[in-house]
Amino acid sequence: MPEDNRDVLEVLKSEFRFLENGGYGVSARTKRRPQFMSGNNHGPNAVPFLDLVAPHRELREELNAVFAKALDTAGFIGGPMVEAFEGEFPKWTRSLATMLSSFEEWLADALREELTVLSIRERGSF
Repeated sequence: MPEDNRDVLEVLKSEFRFLENGGYGVSARTKRRPQFMSGNNHGPNAVPFLDLVAPHRELREELNAVFAKALDTAGFIGGPMVEAFEGEFPKWTRSLATMLSSFEEWLADALREELTVLSIRERGSF
């Protein structure tokens, strides 16, 4: 790993400015569409993006039962299954947005505290 000779205080100040200016430009509360990888993701040097098979193996029977019920009742175009999903999904997304927002606030507070400590050390008052 190459040696990093950057001043720690300046790096943290830069990180803090980045967060204060909106970070990656998207709030946790911003609605957005997922970004998909494109291009050639195959071959000996390919890095797997996401394993969608392994996590669902143990849920196979339950998922198949729900899928069969949706097909048998046309539950994908309305009715109790859609109503249940529409009731639960917003709760989950609000919970996720709250969690991400809290983490962003915690990170900004941690950087602010570290900057304060480093500023005091730099001035020799610590």
